Amino acid sequence: IKKDSLLAKGTVNGTAQIRDLAKSPTFTTDLNITDLIVYGSPIGNMAVKVKNVSPKVLQADINLTGNNNDLKLAGTYNMDTSGLDMNLAMNRLEMKSVQGFSFNSIENAEGYLSGNLKIGGTTKAPQVLGKVKFNDVGLGITKLGSKFKNINDEINFTNVGIAFNNFTIKDDSGNPFTIDGDI
Repeated sequence: IKKDSLLAKGTVNGTAQIRDLAKSPTFTTDLNITDLIVYGSPIGNMAVKVKNVSPKVLQADINLTGNNNDLKLAGTYNMDTSGLDMNLAMNRLEMKSVQGFSFNSIENAEGYLSGNLKIGGTTKAPQVLGKVKFNDVGLGITKLGSKFKNINDEINFTNVGIAFNNFTIKDDSGNPFTIDGDI
């Protein structure tokens, strides 16, 4: 018998309701997930509130706190058009938490991300605008066996794409690698 491990664990408490399923279904949820751990990395506490503000539009309010995380995703999703109108406020997202969400593609993560992103467009063609700041970030790339450290730069999400302005990454020996340009 092969031992299996949990991908995620935590305590879920709250309600989820679907009403008027036959005619015009509406959805409401108010969930709290405490002590969330993903792939062995502590994430914190997540509060998820979603409700119909009209028959085809869902409003979401998702907060991540605990383990030094402070992140909020708020906005709407249009079920007819797949339209997104959301704001992601990352006051602080610990890289240890990102490590878990990466399915451990990164390891030995340290530091944190901060920034604000406006997410629009559709689920098939999302449009992301804003900045993400790396704050004393260090991480290892599991498949490469490489460690990078002292990342303290920003990535800008623009109408053109993703912009790197002399974004510098240093390997474990302090050798710099700089990315400058747009993707």
